[in-house]
Amino acid sequence: MFRCSNCHENLVKTKGANGLYWKCPSCKGRAVSLSILRRVLDKKYVNQMWQSAFKAKNLGQDCPICRKAMYEIYKPDQDVYLDICKRCQFVWFDPNEYEVAPKVEKAPEKKDHKALSNEATQMLAIAKVKLKPHKPAIVDDQLPDAWWKGVLGIFGLPVEEDMEKPSRPAITTWLLSAAIFLVSVLSFSHLMDVVMAYGLIPAQAMRGGGITFLTCFFLHGGIIHLLGNLYFLLVFGDNVEDYLGAPKFLLMTFVATFLGCLMHIALDPSSTRPLIGASGGISAIIVFYALQFPHARLGVFVWIFTYIRWLNVSVRFALGVWIVIQVIGVFEQVAGFTNVSAMGHLGGAIVGFIFWWFFKEDRQQKSLRRLDEIRSQRNV
Repeated sequence: MFRCSNCHENLVKTKGANGLYWKCPSCKGRAVSLSILRRVLDKKYVNQMWQSAFKAKNLGQDCPICRKAMYEIYKPDQDVYLDICKRCQFVWFDPNEYEVAPKVEKAPEKKDHKALSNEATQMLAIAKVKLKPHKPAIVDDQLPDAWWKGVLGIFGLPVEEDMEKPSRPAITTWLLSAAIFLVSVLSFSHLMDVVMAYGLIPAQAMRGGGITFLTCFFLHGGIIHLLGNLYFLLVFGDNVEDYLGAPKFLLMTFVATFLGCLMHIALDPSSTRPLIGASGGISAIIVFYALQFPHARLGVFVWIFTYIRWLNVSVRFALGVWIVIQVIGVFEQVAGFTNVSAMGHLGGAIVGFIFWWFFKEDRQQKSLRRLDEIRSQRNV
């Protein structure tokens, strides 16, 4: 049981629209996790608070979760002292301290537009999107707000931020990931034989009736190749599956794999080097995600000599960088400098764009309905 940092009473678990927090029934102090605060309070305020905790030297009250001393920081704008536990990533607010913290602007009250025509509803949806506050393409956050984000960033992996959770479990994405993992791991003990038998060889593209257009998707050249692809599939696939539905999601993934294979073959039809990996299909998922959810952000580590920064970038800015990298990769592929099929990635990307364009007619209504559902539940 968590205990109050002031009066040592048992804290009461309280359910708010943004998640759980713990409140003292006696002194009215509260313990709130950093992830919840990022949804409710001004983002700049939370980032500065977290960065101050790393610089803090003064110890404050005991953490209600781990019972170890928290770090005390001073917020001059509100004239308050806050206690932060870096281990548990919780902030303790004494009475009235939470109330003076700057909040995220509340959305306008939801109105009933059932009587509006379809055309009027579409116009309202477009207006809402245009009026949404614009964030810069790149925001320098200096430090990630969680240690695990830093670990992923060090390995060059982007971290999904500012994105709502899917409205339902991404069962298809997880099953597809499990199948890829199982097939790849089982093949590692005799990888070369399996790759030569089931990888896509351009010079023998139609062997087995063309079955290798499919089987190559489930094979990977090593654990790093496998885990990297699974990470991108799981991070971006759940939201795309939630929007498209399982049948369209699978159709897009495997059509993208097929076109990626065709474009790879077109680059060098006489090649006898086998192509393996799920990257073509995953490229379609990445492109669809970036176009469909432009409000999403990615956290990335940039490490150039002594310049080390944690950047929060818009997903479309990241997509632009990714496309430039793939175009450069095609030239490297033609020159024989790389074993990565950038051409296959671009083939998958084309399918992702086509699916987004084809199914974009109702994207405004779906996105705003989901956004309104979330907003109607908020106000911790």
